[in-house]
Amino acid sequence: MTTTHTHTIQPAHYRQAIFDAHTRIRHDIWDANGQYLSNDGMSTGGYRGAMMHVLAYLHSKDEQAIELANRILLTNYTNSPCHFAPSLIMEILLEHEALLKPDIKDLLVAYLKRNLSYMVSDDLQCHGYNDNHPHKAEHALILGGEFLNQPSYIDVGLKRLDQAITVFKRNDFPSEYNSPNYLPVSLKPLAELVNHTSNSQARDMAMQLEQVHWHDLAEHFDGRVGLPTGPFSRGYASDYRGTISNTVMLIAAMFPDKFDFDVIDEMYVKQYDSTRIDPADKARLPFYQSHLVWYITPTYHLPQATAKRIFEDKSGQTVIGQIESGVVSRACPLEGAPQQHVMGPRSGSITTHYGKHYSLGTAQYSWLDGKQAHGMIATIHQQNKTTPDAAANYYTRLFYNEEAPLLPEELPTHCFNDMGEYRTVQHRHAAMVLYNPHPFTTSVQRIRTGIFRPLWHHKPKAIFHGNQNLDGHDLISDTLLPITIDEGPCYVGITPLRLTDLGQSRHADIQICMQDQELAILISTFEGWGPQTFTYNQILHAHTGFVIEVHDATDWPDFKTFRQSLGNAIVEDYELALMRRTRYEHHGIELSASYTPAHSLFRFATGQDV
Repeated sequence: MTTTHTHTIQPAHYRQAIFDAHTRIRHDIWDANGQYLSNDGMSTGGYRGAMMHVLAYLHSKDEQAIELANRILLTNYTNSPCHFAPSLIMEILLEHEALLKPDIKDLLVAYLKRNLSYMVSDDLQCHGYNDNHPHKAEHALILGGEFLNQPSYIDVGLKRLDQAITVFKRNDFPSEYNSPNYLPVSLKPLAELVNHTSNSQARDMAMQLEQVHWHDLAEHFDGRVGLPTGPFSRGYASDYRGTISNTVMLIAAMFPDKFDFDVIDEMYVKQYDSTRIDPADKARLPFYQSHLVWYITPTYHLPQATAKRIFEDKSGQTVIGQIESGVVSRACPLEGAPQQHVMGPRSGSITTHYGKHYSLGTAQYSWLDGKQAHGMIATIHQQNKTTPDAAANYYTRLFYNEEAPLLPEELPTHCFNDMGEYRTVQHRHAAMVLYNPHPFTTSVQRIRTGIFRPLWHHKPKAIFHGNQNLDGHDLISDTLLPITIDEGPCYVGITPLRLTDLGQSRHADIQICMQDQELAILISTFEGWGPQTFTYNQILHAHTGFVIEVHDATDWPDFKTFRQSLGNAIVEDYELALMRRTRYEHHGIELSASYTPAHSLFRFATGQDV
């Protein structure tokens, strides 16, 4: 495979402008001795974060910044093993050795000699879990083996590359598919390996793998608003809230002329005042900024056709591909529980449908335990602009008790975790999302399934529960009726499914409210004034979920017609012989499925026109 007809980061002056902008704020991050001004490890990223900052200073051509870079490398040095550090050290040694003081170079080489062996671990291969760590290991082992003249490391690196290609050959997308946070972390080491290795076999395999990840990005990126579409394998707050994610950061730096905002302006001029940076990321802004530097240092090998596909109008198209994920098991303290509750392994599909003013994406099964994954994302275009705030994401979470941390200050991990296992069926603009709670909690006061939509930049025009117009008011009801939402360019319909009622004491089967700058549609499976303990089988067979439809408004005479039509949808949902059987029919589409929550896979799942 050759690198002809590929796109590299252009224009070069914009790339250098990012390095210079990052260098100008160095005194806000470091003291004169190269020590972090912040003592918060989460916001700094430790030694790997330090090296990400250093890359900008070494690229800056500023002698004082280069001197600071050397001090930072010394002051923050640690012997502790890290998945990121070996690759970063190799980049610094191979590209900036002449700018390092001899003792600093010796320190980095010593780190490699001490810790490169950790990258040989068998878990660092692509086998249904994350892909970015294995790619960093491939990069570090091959380049580190070449640098240290250790052929055994090169041999393991080549084996890991071959293992990755084998996995990807039997799938359409990576296991860590469409992660708006980690996809750039996979691209980066592969591109660096292509650029620096002297091993032609390693170069060819790394090039193939880089193309797999560019293909993943291109097929799941909506260039009309400049956001990754759903579903996500791993996403944090900035990813599902529609702010500047890592993928957006990279693509906006590579193609600044394609976006209606300037990433340098947002990251280095507005910074804390930017409305496009998520509050959870502002809490660790220097570390967040350092990732932009880290992502743009390589020359990427992006085919022109793939670059075109990123921004192509995909209206009317449905992208479907196969992925696979591994096993997650957790000990269960509940009565009647097995020693371990096992989820996976799975091989299933991911689907993304593009309308004129929206996209709807689902994953057939939970990715691992779903903790960071998003099995359903609907993205609505509120404005005709290529900027995250021109869109609104609908996403879903099942959660226990009050563990719905929507407020940014209540997101210490910057991630609203999913506490349920989902299975989905999608056909074009309609998706059925089926949930069962994870049976890991002994004392339960609430179990709710939520559909959320950020309200930071714009709000829906109207929200109805059945025939009731909420008109800006909250709603609590013990009647599960369809919810219809007028988004202007699009109409959204949500039909609640809650086959299992574990007992209510507050008549709060459904709640619709505006809280913490998000629209929250909450379907309750259980609510009690005091905590209650359920058995393993009760929790495992607590079936819940919903059907979501997204339509372009121009496909209907008016919103009232859409609302009345959704009220006539056919819904069947029952359990028989330990299997849940669900069927939904509306407006020429039928979705149906059957599964048992004791196992990961569907008995059958079909979506079709009728």
